Amino acid sequence: YVNLEYDGAPACKPYARWMGVNLLCELDAPGEYYIDELTETLYLYPPTPLDASNDVVMLGYQPGAVVNITAAVENTTLANLDVREGRHAGIQVTGAKGVVIENVTVHEHGTNGIVVTNATNAVVRGNVVYEVGCSGIRATAGVTATLDKGGMLIEGNDVSRHARWKRTYQPGIFWGGVNNTFRNNNISVAPHNCMLGGGDFGDEFGGVETVFEGNTMADCTFETTDSGGFYTCGQGGYAFVNRGNVLRNNTFLRVKNTAGLGVQIASNQAIYFDDQMSDWLVTGNTFVECQVGTFTGGGRRNLITNNTYRNCGTVHYLNNQGMNWDNSTVYPQCDVVAPPGYDQGETVCSTGAATWMATEGPAAAEWAAKWPEMLNINSDFPGEPAHSSLSGNTYCGSLDGESYMLGCPDGMDKTCEYEAATWQFAISGNTYMEECP
Repeated sequence: YVNLEYDGAPACKPYARWMGVNLLCELDAPGEYYIDELTETLYLYPPTPLDASNDVVMLGYQPGAVVNITAAVENTTLANLDVREGRHAGIQVTGAKGVVIENVTVHEHGTNGIVVTNATNAVVRGNVVYEVGCSGIRATAGVTATLDKGGMLIEGNDVSRHARWKRTYQPGIFWGGVNNTFRNNNISVAPHNCMLGGGDFGDEFGGVETVFEGNTMADCTFETTDSGGFYTCGQGGYAFVNRGNVLRNNTFLRVKNTAGLGVQIASNQAIYFDDQMSDWLVTGNTFVECQVGTFTGGGRRNLITNNTYRNCGTVHYLNNQGMNWDNSTVYPQCDVVAPPGYDQGETVCSTGAATWMATEGPAAAEWAAKWPEMLNINSDFPGEPAHSSLSGNTYCGSLDGESYMLGCPDGMDKTCEYEAATWQFAISGNTYMEECP
C-alpha cells in the first residue's frame, strides 16, 4: 500500500500515470533493490539465491558508455560482441567516419543502446538491442543547412522493449540528418514511438532525403495518446525544410493505445506528420490494426499513395491547422527570414525558414535548384495542406467497429472531401473492401 501526500496542490493531473521509485515497501520481487540514502545501505532481493561462500555482489559505475569510439577513429569494425549492463549507454560513436557496428547484442543499459552521432558513412547492421532505459539506437549524420550528406546505413537491426526508464520520446530508433537509409529494421514493444526524429527533434541534423524502407514497427504507442509509431514534427520553423524523405514498403502492426487513455483523449497513428511537416512520399506501406494509418497535420506536398490499410479505424487523418490555430508560423502572420530554431537569430516561422534556406543559407543555390517551389512559398497557398494527395490506396475491414477513409478536424463530417479539395488536397482512386481478403 502506498499513501500519497502532497505539500500544496497535487503534482499529478487526475487519472495521470505515475511511477514510484526506490520504495522499500515495493521490494517484493527477485532482481529489485532499495537504497537507504540516510544510512547508505543497499537492500537487494537477488535474482537467484546467493551462495555466501562463492557469490559476490558488485556495484559498478562508469561515467560514459561501455564502448566509446571518438572522432579520431576511421574505418573500424565492432562485431560479434555482447555489450551489457552499463550504467549509461552501451556503445557511443561520436564524429567517427566509416565505423561499422555489426552482429552485436546490446542490452540492459541505463540509457541508450547504440548512439552514433555525426558519424558519416557509418553502418549499423544486424544488431539486437533490448531492455534499455531510453532509446534503442540513435543515428544522426549530415547537416540540413549545408546539405552535407551523412551516408549512414541502419539495416537489419532488431530493437525491442526499450524506454524502460524514460517512457516517452525514447524511440526504438532515433534518426536525423541528410541522405541516410534505414532499412529492414524490426522495432517492437514501444510505450511511445518506434521511430522518431527529423524536424525540430533533429536540430541541425534535421531530416532531408532520408529513406525508410522494409522496416516493421509493431505494438508502438501502447502506453500513450496523441502519438505516432513513426513520428516527426514541424515545430520550430522546421515544417518546410525537411524535404525529399521517403517511407516505402514498411509494415505497421497494432499501433494503438492499449494501456488506458490517462489525462487526454486523442488518437494514435502509425505515421504521424505533426505540425505541418511536409514533403514526404509515403508509398507501398502496409498498416494492420492501427487506430489511424497515416496522419498529416497540415503540411505541404505530402503524397500518400498505393498503401494498404487492413482493419484500421481511420485510413488517413487530415487537418488544415496552418489556416487556423497554427497560422502564426506561416506568412503573412510571420515574415522573419532566418534559420529554423528557437535561439536568438533563429525563427519559428516555417515560411521564413524555408525562404532563408533557399536564398540566404550556406547551400542556398543547391536548395533552390532541388526545391524551386521554396522560392515562392509565401504566395503559394501558405498554411494550406497544398499539393498533397491521398491516392491509389486500398483499405478493408474495420477496427472496433470503425472504418473511415478520411478523418477530419472536430466539427466536420467524417468524410470532409469537399473541405480537403478547397485546401488544395487531392483525393482519388482509393478502394474499400468490407472484408479483408
